[in-house]
Amino acid sequence: MNQTPVTEIFNSNIYALVPDSVAKILEVGTGSGSLAAAIKKKIPFVEYVGVEISSEYANLSRAHCDKVYLDNFEKPNYKLIQEISNADCIIFSDVLEHFVDPWSVLEMLRLTMKPSACIIASIPNIQHWSIQLRLNGGDWSYSENGLLDKTHLRFFTRQTICALFEKTGFIITHIEPRIFNFPNQIQALDIIAKITSLLSGNEEASRLDASAFQYVITAQPKS
Repeated sequence: MNQTPVTEIFNSNIYALVPDSVAKILEVGTGSGSLAAAIKKKIPFVEYVGVEISSEYANLSRAHCDKVYLDNFEKPNYKLIQEISNADCIIFSDVLEHFVDPWSVLEMLRLTMKPSACIIASIPNIQHWSIQLRLNGGDWSYSENGLLDKTHLRFFTRQTICALFEKTGFIITHIEPRIFNFPNQIQALDIIAKITSLLSGNEEASRLDASAFQYVITAQPKS
């Protein structure tokens, strides 16, 4: 199956969370290399290593990364394991949901990465209001991109994102929603909040969790 179409737009929330002090970054799923290019301008001295499963995207990323591995990160080779163990920051920008087993990937990282290193990840939120409304009409149609990208194998909400990291040996030190304004969003959120109220749930939490298109998190291995 073809990968998600490449884009020159990078995740600005991830960009803002990368510490200026890092010496080495490993980004899994570099795509066009746009995030690498932006971070290299921000931190010129950083060693930036990319991992891509697509040869096309790997070639694009080599223009901006110091090194790019064409490899399946779910089954990393010895050289890639060495890169993981030396990295200060490991980035997954909308990548974990493409893995067959993201739990095993994080367990591998927990055993391999430095205790002082961090993971920065963005993960789509399947609880988004647009998906809730589509499900209400029986629609779960895949697309070329977005929340129902046809290459997504796993789906997460805020609660299950937290569980994903906590159960694999990480402490989440930061989590933030990425909220975009779409047409009819306010009306849809009002409906979801009302349904939640009828079910004796937390209206405020349901509204926030339905607003988030993605969550961006920072996590570190438990000591």
